Amino acid sequence: METHLLEYPLPSCMVSKGLIVKLENYLLMQIPSLLKKELSGMMEVLDLKSPASLKRYGITLLDRTGGRELESITALSDKTFSPSFRGVTLNFKIGRPEILAITVIFSAGGRPVLEISTMSRQVLKDCPRIAAGVKGIVRSWGNRHWIFHSRPVQALLALAIPAAVVGYGWLKGADPFFLFSTQGWLFLLAGTLSLTLPRLFPLVSFQTRRRVDFRKLAFLGLLALNLAAISGYVGLLVVELDRIVCRG
Repeated sequence: METHLLEYPLPSCMVSKGLIVKLENYLLMQIPSLLKKELSGMMEVLDLKSPASLKRYGITLLDRTGGRELESITALSDKTFSPSFRGVTLNFKIGRPEILAITVIFSAGGRPVLEISTMSRQVLKDCPRIAAGVKGIVRSWGNRHWIFHSRPVQALLALAIPAAVVGYGWLKGADPFFLFSTQGWLFLLAGTLSLTLPRLFPLVSFQTRRRVDFRKLAFLGLLALNLAAISGYVGLLVVELDRIVCRG
């Protein structure tokens, strides 16, 4: 029997225990309700009085020391994650034989993603609805970090500043060769800016205990240095363009 594997990107978000609790409730309560007909048939064949034995759920927490398995996020006593927290994966399977497997992955430095696997064509029709439910929950904890990971936005950041300087020089009547030949360093600085911002604003962040994040401080320092270099170089170009135009 053919297995259908589907992958859905999720909104960028701040992962907290509250979000995981909401996702657990959705998987354990809403999904069985959605597949009520299929589960009823299995219960009748297997002579089961409750669908509980048809559900299997677990959660994997990953930090710098390794991973650990939990039956539920409620088993984690802390209200927030540890500063070394690196990711969480929710695994839900239902049916005997298995008719649906759902994996929700939140990984530091990666994209949040929902993976759905099924061998049932009937269940396959419900996958978009399941994905919409998961996306709706994650969106409630969403942030706007995706903006800095968008290729069009990154291209715009890399091109906007040099384009503005070229436009200014063009209006001033500067020599085109000088105007374009001086944009190399500015393109490099603007490109570095577009690459720094995604690292400073990751798609997945975790609600952790307060601490000094030296990695984030390093990127903030790099960002400040980059902006200062861009400002200084643009200032020098503007002064030089005005000088050349006035001399001409």
